Amino acid sequence: MLERESYNPWGAVASKVFIYFCTASEPSCDFAAATKQQERAAIARVRRDPRVRRWRFVPKEKRLRQLRKTTPAAVKALPANPFPDALTIYPNYGGLAPTLGMELQAAKLPGVQKIDWSGIGALAKHLGKVLFLDRLLRPFGFVADYGTQFYGTRNKTAYAESIAFLFKDAQGASKALATMHSQIGQLLGQAAALKDVSARRLGQESWGVSGIFFASAPPGYLYVWRRRNLVLFFTASGAKTVMTEARARSWAAKLDARATG
Repeated sequence: MLERESYNPWGAVASKVFIYFCTASEPSCDFAAATKQQERAAIARVRRDPRVRRWRFVPKEKRLRQLRKTTPAAVKALPANPFPDALTIYPNYGGLAPTLGMELQAAKLPGVQKIDWSGIGALAKHLGKVLFLDRLLRPFGFVADYGTQFYGTRNKTAYAESIAFLFKDAQGASKALATMHSQIGQLLGQAAALKDVSARRLGQESWGVSGIFFASAPPGYLYVWRRRNLVLFFTASGAKTVMTEARARSWAAKLDARATG
């Protein structure tokens, strides 16, 4: 899901830190899942930190079981488990979360795809897109989503994001896919001069666009496609010499291959 639990709309400071481990469907991890040794090493680092009050490891299987309790039919149709293993960290007091999060981020722990911490700043940054997507997709049987983001430098891969949207059935997912295409300009907000690009052979139906996806970003590519009741969304932008259409398309194809199991 777009990890709504990562945001704390009721307070101005963060209260927890979240470590999300790599999965075999994550482009920023070169499509390599975290090993148990890498996960244990991250946990050991957290345990040694005197600023940590407690921590909780949440295996991806548990998150899938929780979703199965509420929407068993939708989960049954999933081609694979979309969730990563995760570690929730509870600092001695909430104000420590940004410091801990930034330190863990700077450590570049092997096998970790993303480190997040709650806070009003993060909420303000993402809330508009989250609420728009929720209103847009809910009529089609939207159940849950999970997304990851990667930020780099403008002269390389500046930005990459992948999101999986789960629907109750394939018919709803298909309608949502078409609606997202028609509303993509509003979804991206700052998007300008969008151009359709080929998304052939991605999923069972698909579409793609190129353009500027947010203010001051370099050009990029966006692909959205459907596998049964799952809609996959992948975008990447960067320097023209690095983020070519062929490269972005190949990353999307790898993500699609993982989704088919």
